[in-house]
Amino acid sequence: MDTKLCAASVWLSLLLILTVGWTLTGAQQQQRPDFNPCLGKTECGECIGVAAFCAWCQKEVYTSIRCDMLANHQANGCDNVTDLVNPNNEMQILMNNPVRDAQDIVDRAIQIQPQRLSLKLRPNKPFRIPVKFRQAANYPVDLYFLMDLSRSMKDDQQKTAELAANLAKNMLNLTNNVRFGFGSFVDKIALPFTSTEPSKLKNPCSDCGPPYSFRHLLSLTPNVTQFKNIVDKGEISGNLDSPEGGLDAMMQVLACRKEIGWRDVSRKLLIYSSDASFHSAGDGKLAGIVMPNDGQCHLDDKGLYTEDLNQDYPSVGQMREIIREKKINVIFAIPRSYSQTYKGLSEVLEGSTVGTLSQDSGNIVELVRENYKKISSTVELRANNTDGVTISYQSMCLGYACGVCKCNEGRRGRLCECEESQLDDNEQQGNCQHHNSSLLCSGHGECVCGQCFCNPRSPNSVERFSGDYCQCDDYSCDLYQEMLCGGPTRGRCQCGTCLCNPGYNGTSCDCPISQDTCLAPNGAVCNGQGECNCGKCKCDKESRCYGDFCEHCPSCVGVCNCNKDCVNCRLFKRGLYSAEECENKCGNISITEVDVIEDDDNGTICQELFGDQTDCTFKFSYEYGTDNRLRIRTQKVIVCAEPVDIRPIIGGVVGSVLAGLLGLLIWKVCVTVYDGREYSRFKEEIENARWASVSQCDLFILFM
Repeated sequence: MDTKLCAASVWLSLLLILTVGWTLTGAQQQQRPDFNPCLGKTECGECIGVAAFCAWCQKEVYTSIRCDMLANHQANGCDNVTDLVNPNNEMQILMNNPVRDAQDIVDRAIQIQPQRLSLKLRPNKPFRIPVKFRQAANYPVDLYFLMDLSRSMKDDQQKTAELAANLAKNMLNLTNNVRFGFGSFVDKIALPFTSTEPSKLKNPCSDCGPPYSFRHLLSLTPNVTQFKNIVDKGEISGNLDSPEGGLDAMMQVLACRKEIGWRDVSRKLLIYSSDASFHSAGDGKLAGIVMPNDGQCHLDDKGLYTEDLNQDYPSVGQMREIIREKKINVIFAIPRSYSQTYKGLSEVLEGSTVGTLSQDSGNIVELVRENYKKISSTVELRANNTDGVTISYQSMCLGYACGVCKCNEGRRGRLCECEESQLDDNEQQGNCQHHNSSLLCSGHGECVCGQCFCNPRSPNSVERFSGDYCQCDDYSCDLYQEMLCGGPTRGRCQCGTCLCNPGYNGTSCDCPISQDTCLAPNGAVCNGQGECNCGKCKCDKESRCYGDFCEHCPSCVGVCNCNKDCVNCRLFKRGLYSAEECENKCGNISITEVDVIEDDDNGTICQELFGDQTDCTFKFSYEYGTDNRLRIRTQKVIVCAEPVDIRPIIGGVVGSVLAGLLGLLIWKVCVTVYDGREYSRFKEEIENARWASVSQCDLFILFM
């Protein structure tokens, strides 16, 4: 658990109270005379770990309980130091330099004393460590200037170069321990973001250099002159679409700690200057780039980003996490036309602010100055506790109230702004309860003088609850493309509900109202075979068509089946569609009648049923014009099957039947004659067999 202390004063003395083990301390346990947690412990380690007042008697001959309270051991005769195991906490100070200001870049500031120590702690025995803290002057500052150098920034390049010079001058007035770095970005070198024609890859525009995604030009350095020269000589390049690859560049600046030169102990500022919006996760699929951004450093020895064609743009959520992890404050220096876009982004990125570029850029300099003073006026003392160790703080402010107002008699409030006589306790609480709720400030804030002061949503977060009763959470709305309410271009989150901008609806402002994204190449909504739902085509169930615009059919060539009904109703006034349906679904299709469609004509040839008749078909072909609209040419002649003469068929069937009957009769006669002959032969053989049997018996009797 992190513990945070505010220390706006010059000196602050602290007592760090460390406890190892259970949360129930020995002092609390000894308040109960009948409570003895030492009993029943059969091992030395278990004994001394259960409570600070438990001791283990290792006397060779000892008739009493070996794990018991120290007082009981002494009463039972185990009072020799060598006989008792009763360890104490031990501390050894390893580094104890006095706190001091930073004199130069080499001589670092020291704000806390002591700096390093070694502890041996007994479980459940608190230990106090005196600590001194003093906010040091000339604390190190690292400032990186990230600039959009696409062609649209050409008019603003001189302005931003002057901004860099003013930044350097003013930062040196705040601290003499400041370093400056510089990098620039354009966009991914892939269609549709950047032209990939060989000539454009060399010179995308007049007086332009080759395109690139992100280029790190100057690592953090105290050399102000070098910083100014690098910014002033930044080379403009060009790309195709309006949004830029700024998030790609920011991710590399944040992730490449060694290459950029970020110091471990410094206040870190990133100035981002651009005149356009930004690409985010998902946009890369337009160029076939679908691998998610891994948030790692990918710079070559020339400072160029090497994974722009392999990894998608970072998501806003990724940027939020890495900014929080690296503890870098971002300032967006943006023209007024895009200030709302970046204000929406700034609401998500913790510790970031937006400034509008004025004519002389002086407001950005002032914004950086204010931001620096803001982050330097608050000091956080954090303890990353390990398992089993609890650290708490007690301040000794040497006579004043540690940056917190201590009100005079009769005054109350954070700033002592209200009198006790103005409101009684019941009235104060009533003003802080929302709709007869029993919770003050909805459980998300503090009621002071009848007014709610809302808490952050999480420790150290800039996101706070809002509303008169802290009842609103403006950061819990549904996400679209990993942004609240789809980002500032689509909507904003208010009290847990997305308020969508004109042109969007849905719980996360994910649905465009316009049907432009559902227009098929033929100009019809969903090719006339479905409806536009949330900016996407939903094809009719009875239709066999599929695809982004319901333009494909699994059992036909191309779009034959999907367009036959339009041809039927437009030219022949037949088929499934009524006159009104035909106008609505097929009115935008260009259909032309021709005499004959040959197989070698341009386009794809289709042959479909004529209306609801199964014996007639018509032929048409389709192709897409230069304007990407569907054009259909239909043959005037309808082909129907000729009537069939059934007389030969009937004659053949009757003849076949008669021939079959005659053959069956002949077979029957032959079988009857054959069976008669065989039966006669069978009878004759039986008679012969009977005579032979009688003759053999007579001969046998004669010889007897």
